[in-house]
Amino acid sequence: LHATGGFCRLKKQWYQRRVRGSINHRLMEHIDNAPYRCIPFRIYTDMHERYIQRLFKPMTEDDKLTTLGQLMKQFLPDSVVEVGDSDDPDILKSYEVAAGKRIKIQGIETPLNTPIQWLSEHLSHADNFLYIVVSDFEQLAT
Repeated sequence: LHATGGFCRLKKQWYQRRVRGSINHRLMEHIDNAPYRCIPFRIYTDMHERYIQRLFKPMTEDDKLTTLGQLMKQFLPDSVVEVGDSDDPDILKSYEVAAGKRIKIQGIETPLNTPIQWLSEHLSHADNFLYIVVSDFEQLAT
């Protein structure tokens, strides 16, 4: 490191990372434990060369939690199958992964009844997006 140039460059990089981190924190913080207004996500599939990127509300109009199954049913309906009403009074419907499909977030096959709010809080990337990968089971086996 040079006496002044190297130190100043390191200090500037540290400051930029700290500011970016605090902005991300402010964008995704809870106010009085209220859910986020919208959760950004991207779905990557084997069938499409591009990804699906949208915003998704973590709560319905009647204050029910929305789940990964509901998100998948809305944006990629052939990846899930509706199996009926949920046992949980805070969740509307239950879903199962369609035959021959795998749905992963951060490399984890996540249950479809997991609330999107929880997934966003715990499995989002640093850019606050929830990255979802849908793949064909047969392709993974070969």
